[in-house]
Amino acid sequence: MSRSTVSARHARDRVWWALALGLLVSAAGSAAELTPPRLSKFVEVSNPSGFEDAEVDVVLQITILESGLPGEITIDRSGGDPWDQIALEAAQQFVFEPALEDGVPVAVRVPFTYRFRPMPRRGPFATTRFERRRTEATPGARYEGLVLEKGTRTPLDAITVELIDPKTQARRQAVTDSEGRFIFEGLPTTPLQLEIVTGEHEPVSTSVKPSLAATEPSPAVYLDPVGAAEYLTVVKDRPPPAVASQVTLREDELRRTPGTFGDPTRVVQTLPGVARSPFGLGFYAVRGSSFENTGFFIDGHPALFLYHLLGGPGILAPDLVGQLDFYPGGYPVKYGRFATGAVVVTTKDPPDDRWHADVEIDLLKATGVFSIPFQGGRGIATVSFRRSYYELILPLVNPDVSLSYLDYQARVTYAITPDVKFRFIALGAEDRFGQSGANEDTGEERSSDFVLGFHRLLTEVEWTIQPGLDVESSLLWEHDRNNVERTSEDDDTITADFAGYFFSWRNEVNWRPSKTLLLSGGVDSFFSDLGASLRIPSFSPVGDPRPPIFDPIIVSSRLSGPFNSADPWISLDWEVAPGLRVIPGMRATLAWYGDGLKAAPDPRMSIRWEFVPGWTMTAMGALSHEVPAPFQYLEPYGDPEIPLTRGAQGSFGFEWMPGDGWLVKIEGYYNHLFNMVRPAGSNSVGDDGNVDQGFWASDMQGRGYGLEVFIRKEFGGRHYGWVSYTLARAERLRPPTDWVLYEGDQTHNLNVAWSVILGRDWSVGARFTLTSGNFYQPIVGARYDADRDSYEPIYALESERFDVYHRLDLRLDKRWRFDTWMMEVYLDIQNVYNASNPETQRYSYDYRLKTEGAGIPILPTIGVRGVF
Repeated sequence: MSRSTVSARHARDRVWWALALGLLVSAAGSAAELTPPRLSKFVEVSNPSGFEDAEVDVVLQITILESGLPGEITIDRSGGDPWDQIALEAAQQFVFEPALEDGVPVAVRVPFTYRFRPMPRRGPFATTRFERRRTEATPGARYEGLVLEKGTRTPLDAITVELIDPKTQARRQAVTDSEGRFIFEGLPTTPLQLEIVTGEHEPVSTSVKPSLAATEPSPAVYLDPVGAAEYLTVVKDRPPPAVASQVTLREDELRRTPGTFGDPTRVVQTLPGVARSPFGLGFYAVRGSSFENTGFFIDGHPALFLYHLLGGPGILAPDLVGQLDFYPGGYPVKYGRFATGAVVVTTKDPPDDRWHADVEIDLLKATGVFSIPFQGGRGIATVSFRRSYYELILPLVNPDVSLSYLDYQARVTYAITPDVKFRFIALGAEDRFGQSGANEDTGEERSSDFVLGFHRLLTEVEWTIQPGLDVESSLLWEHDRNNVERTSEDDDTITADFAGYFFSWRNEVNWRPSKTLLLSGGVDSFFSDLGASLRIPSFSPVGDPRPPIFDPIIVSSRLSGPFNSADPWISLDWEVAPGLRVIPGMRATLAWYGDGLKAAPDPRMSIRWEFVPGWTMTAMGALSHEVPAPFQYLEPYGDPEIPLTRGAQGSFGFEWMPGDGWLVKIEGYYNHLFNMVRPAGSNSVGDDGNVDQGFWASDMQGRGYGLEVFIRKEFGGRHYGWVSYTLARAERLRPPTDWVLYEGDQTHNLNVAWSVILGRDWSVGARFTLTSGNFYQPIVGARYDADRDSYEPIYALESERFDVYHRLDLRLDKRWRFDTWMMEVYLDIQNVYNASNPETQRYSYDYRLKTEGAGIPILPTIGVRGVF
């Protein structure tokens, strides 16, 4: 083997290597401006002596540090000795210009395949790689092709394509560009062998014939991922958590968690610190708080509704959910108005390099997503629609019940300039529930209807002023409605119509003057005008003694009143020493409602200290305030003087990363809530001498404390999932009583959610849940009321728990790849062994007999999904 031949070969390898890095970094999918690293020093290698004819691939995983030097280098797929050692020693000597994120050096981790191939010993022409840009045409035939991933049609960048002359064994190479294209010129007109070997796809070897016609199209080459590579996602090193307590989930972690029926937002119920909600309704009591103390946010703005009715899926099409961040406490100051935690969902666009369609049908619903890029990929337009067909199924079980839901989303993303990006999103949903039938006691016909829906419009602009300095501004308008109607034979119709709108305007500035410092600030403004029109029975008259029979009178009333809030905030993320990050923040809650302005400071502090490599200490202290619900401060049923609910939180823990993608975290927490609003039947005498009825009191306190354990293997490779365990206690103080256990207390809460890639596009996952039973108030007897001709229950003084809750869910997925589309079939089974798990108790009419109430039975669903 001549030295000149080796040099020519490695000159080509430098080009391949640089292009591969550009692909892998750009595939990270980050919202920030990312500049790929550049190779400045490459080390040549060759087949060892005695193995000149060997063909060996060694796949490495290389971490490129902020300094541009290689960090950790591991062997992802071994080629055996001595090739592994040669590849490792060569890669350790690489030098790069580091990757830049918003102008600041960042670490990236990419795969690299060293291909050891025999050199051709004869042939009429030397091996030549043709670059993407040609300075002049080359005489002879040409062959132009396109390399795409099989099933997804994703263009594959930096793929080495070889053309081999079967007579002379002479080889030529080309590398695909960002669109997956490659070109060979100056070829003979005889058939040649096209070969593609990547180490992560099924090898391709096919006969092709060059053409003298420059415009003659060639068929695309589709590469089929193999093994774990079909689920491999290569991204730059993920940014560290923004606060002390944060769980971030992406990709199949969101879509394939067993027991969620493929709904990304349902995975929250499996995370540490979250108490299980009855019937899976999506009401999350986090760290001893009530469900209303945790806020939902979509693309940074508050969401009043995140789930459909009665345990239905989330309101977002799964294909458009990009990331979910769960903050059980001490959430970033850019969010606010909730006393404990936050669930933040970030939507995404489908791939913008081609048109895209995703159609999914299961036993309960159908979903469709379609997107198309325009103006050469500067913009992408997407629409989605989902519709249930419970109304076709429920009559087979109970003809007196009807249920349906739908949701939609339309979005346009457009790059006005490379530094200015615009996004518009229209999102909405509507749920309907109806029930009819005869009263068991009187025989009267009754019916009730419930409608819940919303429509929101979001516009957003992101402007990168310069590397490290960007501005984001977004404005949201939403209209919400909730209609309830109940009719009964010989009785007046009862209605409750809630409707209104709100504006949310967010402005944010992020400035990173150096790698170790990030300064953020902004204003979070919110305006709403929500009201209600009621035709409901009047309350029992005030007096002692009360009449034996109270025949309520239907009265009409209206609740209405504006709410305004403009909360400035500022935060700092400062690495004061290597591995030690201090993250202070301050938010001012300024809320106008009821009788005037309620103001409070919301200071927060998080500390993350990596005291030894792989080990991080975390600590958090936070104060946050929550505004009451409109019906709690709007007259005549609300109290305009109700103050803000205050939450004081703290946590301390340790994180350990034993290996790539692994995380073990243990954290203790304390959460105290003040000024909690509770229903109250207190009466007072006004200045006019009349007796006023009070419906709400804000004198309740709550507290929760416990220990959380979280073991996680991130998505990627053969398996992924997590184990979460929470040892907790939740209590309430309701004057004049002392501290007692909260109804939502769950001492033990264990969740195991794990999935395994079986190969050949098969995967299987399981989720096991084991929690303490929920509380209920048992009925110990009854008294007969002759005036009403009915039995009135007598409740026990002490509450009791249901039996321990346990459930196993399974999910099986299979994918078939065709050239231009994929088909997936999945089976998702909730409660595989049909554990009873009652959520209520049932009693006879006189309360003498008691049986277990309803729970979630075994519930399987099968779905088919086509991705184009």
